[in-house]
Amino acid sequence: LYTQSLKVLDRAKEQAKGIHQDILHLEILEFEKQIESRHVTRAMEDRAETLAAEAERRGQIVATVSRLSNLALQLYSLYIKIGHVRTEKDALTLANLFKNNLPSIDVERLTFFERVHYYQANVWYYYIQQNFPLHYRYCQKWVDLFEEFPLMKEQDKELYMRGLHDLLTAHFYTSGHERLVTGLVQLEKFIEAERETFNMNEEVQAYTYLYTAKINRHYLEGTFSEGLPLVPEIAAFLKKYDEYLDDHRILVFYYKIACLYFGSGDNGKAIDWLNNIINYKAGSLHGDIQCYARILHLIAHFELRHFNLLEYLVKSVYRFLAKMEDLNQVQQEILRFLRKELYGDPTSMKKAFAALLQKLEKLRENPNERRSFLYLDIVSWLESKIDGKTVQGVIREKFAGRRR
Repeated sequence: LYTQSLKVLDRAKEQAKGIHQDILHLEILEFEKQIESRHVTRAMEDRAETLAAEAERRGQIVATVSRLSNLALQLYSLYIKIGHVRTEKDALTLANLFKNNLPSIDVERLTFFERVHYYQANVWYYYIQQNFPLHYRYCQKWVDLFEEFPLMKEQDKELYMRGLHDLLTAHFYTSGHERLVTGLVQLEKFIEAERETFNMNEEVQAYTYLYTAKINRHYLEGTFSEGLPLVPEIAAFLKKYDEYLDDHRILVFYYKIACLYFGSGDNGKAIDWLNNIINYKAGSLHGDIQCYARILHLIAHFELRHFNLLEYLVKSVYRFLAKMEDLNQVQQEILRFLRKELYGDPTSMKKAFAALLQKLEKLRENPNERRSFLYLDIVSWLESKIDGKTVQGVIREKFAGRRR
């Protein structure tokens, strides 16, 4: 039944090609080669050459997919360790990792998975670099690729949702509110349509991405109070899927929830969630969340006028940041301000807030200081103190101004 076997393999090969299963495609070719080399099938004369050429090409594709997916994974691993670039040394480490492991390719000739892993590697590279316009560009290419091959949304739901999540994050960092709202609707529709077919991993990822996008929308709009009803839902989600979520995801949710409470003016609740981060045993995860949780923790206590406690806490945070080797200029200015103004004259506080704001606005132009403003909207807090408004009121006014 050799001839019949080859016919079945040929049909299987066409299906594998249709859903871009390159490794399976290569395995089928190897099976075909085995039959042709060991048995007289009376196939056409150039059958051996055709199979050999096809196997060679498919082998090259599989090798490229492997190298590109390895690169994306290495970049993700670097992000978990260091977060966004902080120094010239970080930037050089990132650039060397990317350039030394990126294979020489012609993007126009790449197959589906070659392209998606190429885009994914670029997404991580520009995200860690904090180059958000280019980060957005490659996120969009990633999602557009699935629109070009819609069958792949069904074949690899998790990879499609990951692309949507990264695109929504790019909209958040580039203040693309309308695009974020549109993308959020797209994600919600996909989850609703595919919910019944999700495996456990897909279900966990789907709701991780959905809740993250919803909170980010409230951040952009300055509607922190309106976002608080999400907290019980997210807390229940974290409890239900605790064993399926990695430490980094859990800490990010804790921090985002703390920011929701801080933005809405409930500093006590913000402190509760920040304590969850400060007391969390997170192993070798990068310290960005831990560092900025402590800074926000200090500010929340400052708002509650816990001055006696702050005197101890400021010293503790100084020691922690020094130990983490993460004491940047923005953090130093905030800590210096809090230590100096603990028992300062209340009548001169506005001047002190304005002076700190002026210093931070200058630091904002420094690429190595930019990440501080990603984790903590310290500028809006200072403006709220100067103008006598709430934090969410200031952010809402900025949002309205951008829309106009």
